[in-house]
Amino acid sequence: MGSAPFAAVLDDIDRQTQSMLSDALATWFPSTGEPACEEVSVIFGLEEHGAFSGKFTEAIKYLLADLPRLGKGESITVVRGVTAAEYVVSDTGLLSATRGIAWLNSKRGCA
Repeated sequence: MGSAPFAAVLDDIDRQTQSMLSDALATWFPSTGEPACEEVSVIFGLEEHGAFSGKFTEAIKYLLADLPRLGKGESITVVRGVTAAEYVVSDTGLLSATRGIAWLNSKRGCA
């Protein structure tokens, strides 16, 4: 049996690191209304984002393979412990070829 491709090894290391550091699970509800991905481990925190005049805003970091085609305007439910909150993705970006980031707005505050 041959060794795994280098990118696959990096992705596995990334998943292990993310699993150790993650403090939230996310469920993505695309515009179809049906959950596309459920209970995906994500890193949840505050990130500075230029589109918001350099202000810090809530964001999740995730693997692109876990939330494929996640885009602006999609709904995400983030669960941390017993607390669940609904958000709308205000923007997305790349951290690397395999990792993404989504900036979130409160669902109550978004159209």
